[in-house]
Amino acid sequence: GIVEVISSKSQWKMLEAVTWHEVDWNVILRIANGWIDDDVAVMRSPTLDALKTAEAARMRKRMKWIDETEADQNLTRKPGESREDYSTRIGRVLVPWLGDFDYSRTEQIYQEQRMRDAMLNTLLAAATYRADTGDWPGDLQVLVPGYLREIPNDIYTKQPNTPVAWALSDQGAYVFSVGKNHRDDAGAADDIVVGTK
Repeated sequence: GIVEVISSKSQWKMLEAVTWHEVDWNVILRIANGWIDDDVAVMRSPTLDALKTAEAARMRKRMKWIDETEADQNLTRKPGESREDYSTRIGRVLVPWLGDFDYSRTEQIYQEQRMRDAMLNTLLAAATYRADTGDWPGDLQVLVPGYLREIPNDIYTKQPNTPVAWALSDQGAYVFSVGKNHRDDAGAADDIVVGTK
């Protein structure tokens, strides 16, 4: 509960002044939901670069909010302050204390694993195509829609909706992502490769 997230003596001291029976918890919950909605919007970013940009903007917004609310250490209800305004002021103090999370790193790991899975499925579809025709596909687009619903997107490209790359080698074929350096290194450097180079 709230006891675990309130960690400093100064936070406890501030809370002692709150007139809890005058707080509308529905207002607090709306503020918390808005906080979480911001998190969800960040996680829905189309690329990892967009996610990092959105995450940075979200953190700047939150830090500004925290700085503004921490400037007013007096959490007693002010004369003439409506219950809604008082609850909003309390919510803007409480909700940030619930903590924050580095979504960009977690989301990067999640999206990269999903992309690797999709790349493996793409390679399997290409191998099935080869079994059916005797040749590897020259382009992944020939696999759609007969072998694949769609070509997976490379999460590391700077442009959204850019498909992963495909290459043939003397040893076979491979699907690859440009990797964290955002450059097509033809399956070398930090490119993520699924298949045989």
